[in-house]
Amino acid sequence: MNRDFAVPRGAQRLFDLVQPNEPRYRCVFFYALRNTLVTSNLDVATSIAYQGNRALHRVVTLDGQLIDTSGTMSGGGKSVRRGGMSAVAIPAAGGVTQQEVSALEEVVQKLEEELASLRSETRGLEQEQRDLRAKLTKLRKLLPKLEMTIEGAEANVIDLEKRKSDLRASGHCELSEEDMAKISGLEDEMEGLNGKIKVVAEHLKKLEAETDKLQKKIMDAGGEPVKKQRKKRDACSKVAEAASLAVDEAMMNVKQAEMNAKKAAAAAEKASKELEKIAKATEGKKEKLKELEDKALDVQNVYDAASKVAKEKHGIVTSLVKEQEALKSTLEKIMSVEVDINNQLEEYNAVLKENKVKAEHWMKEVEKLQKDHTSDIKEWGLLSLADNDDSDEEDEQSNDNDMDQSPGNEKVSSHPSSETVLPRFDPDQLKRYDREEIKHEIMLLEEERESMAAKVNMSAVDEWRKKDADYQSRFKDLDGVTNQRDEAREAYEELRRKRLEEFMAGFGEITMKLKEMYQMITLGGDAELELVDSLDPFSEGIVFSVRPPKKSWKNISNLSGGEKTLSSLALIFALHHYKPNPLYVMDEIDAALDFKNVSIVANYIKERTKNAQFVIISLRNNMFELADRLVGIYKTNNTTKSVTINPRQFSLESNAQLPQPTRPLSDCTNVSGDMLASRQ
Repeated sequence: MNRDFAVPRGAQRLFDLVQPNEPRYRCVFFYALRNTLVTSNLDVATSIAYQGNRALHRVVTLDGQLIDTSGTMSGGGKSVRRGGMSAVAIPAAGGVTQQEVSALEEVVQKLEEELASLRSETRGLEQEQRDLRAKLTKLRKLLPKLEMTIEGAEANVIDLEKRKSDLRASGHCELSEEDMAKISGLEDEMEGLNGKIKVVAEHLKKLEAETDKLQKKIMDAGGEPVKKQRKKRDACSKVAEAASLAVDEAMMNVKQAEMNAKKAAAAAEKASKELEKIAKATEGKKEKLKELEDKALDVQNVYDAASKVAKEKHGIVTSLVKEQEALKSTLEKIMSVEVDINNQLEEYNAVLKENKVKAEHWMKEVEKLQKDHTSDIKEWGLLSLADNDDSDEEDEQSNDNDMDQSPGNEKVSSHPSSETVLPRFDPDQLKRYDREEIKHEIMLLEEERESMAAKVNMSAVDEWRKKDADYQSRFKDLDGVTNQRDEAREAYEELRRKRLEEFMAGFGEITMKLKEMYQMITLGGDAELELVDSLDPFSEGIVFSVRPPKKSWKNISNLSGGEKTLSSLALIFALHHYKPNPLYVMDEIDAALDFKNVSIVANYIKERTKNAQFVIISLRNNMFELADRLVGIYKTNNTTKSVTINPRQFSLESNAQLPQPTRPLSDCTNVSGDMLASRQ
């Protein structure tokens, strides 16, 4: 109120325009007006009130149009009410006599006495009303108990009447005099209780009527002035309550602001600490970054050196490869030359062999001719040994040169006898058989082959042939293995495709049956099986999502015990529908289920799973009572024992073996109670 307030240009604060008669009322006007501004028209009010998209000031125009800080605009219209803030003259004190004052004081005193008596009477009536209300509360609490007692007694009477009629009809029991006396006593007691209830009900009605009368008296006590005072009191109470709420709200706002300030300070301190930590961490990261950069530089240098070495080695390898190719081409040329030489040698050997055959043939012819003409030579005496010494030597030399090698390595003598000499043949006849030239050519070829063998590794050809044979063998093995691999790969892909198709078909059927089973068990829920990776179902697995009745979707791991049990059973039944199993063993599957769900599961197993056998361990009677066979486990004398029961046969035998003799009603009632306890 007394703080400086910056009034915008073109407006005035409404509180500053109000001039109360007494300064103490200023706070009241400020409480009502606050910092409301007054402008001449709506355009000025709009420009002052709104700053951007929100209203900063509460502004009112001279026409009564109001713009609130919440952004709402109100007021205006055809008729404008004026003069609401005009000053009204207060009548001056004085003009009252002493007698009037005394009379007024007496009236006030009488009214105060009447008010005191009315207050005391009101307190008495209120106390009596409280007592009556307490009695009424007790009676109301007692009434349901009595009604329940009556209902129980009536039910017992009906039950006993029914038993009595049944027993009389069957002729098993007859009522004794003692039983008749008990029945009459119970009937008398019931009639007495009914009478008490009627008395209590009448008394309760009277008390309620008296309570209403007292309430009316309390409201009418004191007359119209008291009612007005009560109304004023109620109005003041409401104002005080509203003021108290406003004060409490203001205190809460202050506390909230203090808490927000503390939180902001704590957040600022935390942020500063985190900033320091981040700065320290940044320095550490910078140092690590520098170290990493140094290491990276070293690694780069090593990489460059290795690259250079690799390039050098690559050049060496390239040159070696080229040299290898050159040597390989040289080897191929040498091999081709060797092949040519071998071919020539084979041709020469063939010619030589042919010449040897011819030489043998002509030697035989010469010998034959010598034998044929020896006698003629002796007779004619054309030649003598003495005359032809020189010619003999020449003939021997020529014959030795011409006939030095024979097929049998035998030397042919040119003198068949010591006395006769063969005639000399014409050399022209032997020109076409130049043996020396042939020998010379053979010698040259052998020398060339020996010189080539010294320069070239002739064993490399054999080694190459071995390697080539090994390569061809392994290449054939590789072809076989490759074919086997392709066949195995095709078989694998075919099996994988079949597995995927069969899995997806079964998965879809199980999902639909799971949804049906869960909806049937829970009466409104939903369940879903989903693939984590739809492209490869076998990589990531399956997600089991469940939506219990009136709840949202959840993963099965986030469900309660009973919900997990129902979901698991629904999945088991869906799998059983897809591929039935002959035997199931279940251990207390109904432990976390309520009565309704246990009955649903038990009846489903009983009715819809006739193609399998279920062995269920259970402690719930609405589960094992539906079983075809019961195996009970018990312990006596520290020894575990078991007993097997066929419930259907046992029930028939029990009904057939019921005792027939007539008994009193009390004995029959006790027997029925024992049988019921044993069944439970």
